[in-house]
Amino acid sequence: MPKMTFNPEVKEVLDSFLLENPEVEAGKAFGLPAYYVNGKMFASVYENGATLKVPTAMVEELLQKDGISEFRPMDKHVMKNWVLIEREDPEDLVEDRDLFDKAFEYVLDLTTKK
Repeated sequence: MPKMTFNPEVKEVLDSFLLENPEVEAGKAFGLPAYYVNGKMFASVYENGATLKVPTAMVEELLQKDGISEFRPMDKHVMKNWVLIEREDPEDLVEDRDLFDKAFEYVLDLTTKK
């Protein structure tokens, strides 16, 4: 099985704004940098991009945008509710901060519902 890789520059950019939130915990998933809220992953670094867990209704909307595609780890099955954001310059991911905030809120809501 091929080893999954990540771009350390993408991690640096995500760390710069995601870890400002004290509720975000940095960790790993399958050896890749990942970001958690209440023990559940909402974002990760994958190859040259970043993945986000978002509501089903938001997936179709995001897939219409440049640089956003379905998340298929290792070109296998599509991960439900996950998208992959790829930007030529990792610094441009800062412009997607609102999407990361929505992913955080979505997973926070999923983990705190009674």
